[in-house]
Amino acid sequence: MYRMLEVPPTPMSEYAEAVALVGTGAVIADESVLAIHDLALVNPRQIRVVHAGRSRAALPPTVLVERRRLAPEEVTTVEGIPTMTVAAALVAARGRVLPSRLAAAVDDALSRGLLDEGCVPSLRALINSAEDR
Repeated sequence: MYRMLEVPPTPMSEYAEAVALVGTGAVIADESVLAIHDLALVNPRQIRVVHAGRSRAALPPTVLVERRRLAPEEVTTVEGIPTMTVAAALVAARGRVLPSRLAAAVDDALSRGLLDEGCVPSLRALINSAEDR
């Protein structure tokens, strides 16, 4: 992978680089997806990437790789970068993001067209069940 210094970085550059470093099949996940969409007031220290296989690349400390398989319906792209869907990211971030922030993120994502209205009741139920833990 090459970084072209003539092209100024964008807010998505670090996410594209993380996926490229991990390799084919890598997907931006969890709080990192929420950060991409400016949801839930998150600012993770590391970009969380999931990958079904092993990553042998030397990664910078800003990239955290988890070995996990995602269902095809949990994956989408944002500006050509593979990411979890917002719905899947909201569910996966439970336990690491405050339930009140996740609940607000559902409303925000819905108003911005990032969520399908049909999945909102089940998302709210999952988020509320996280509050009960």
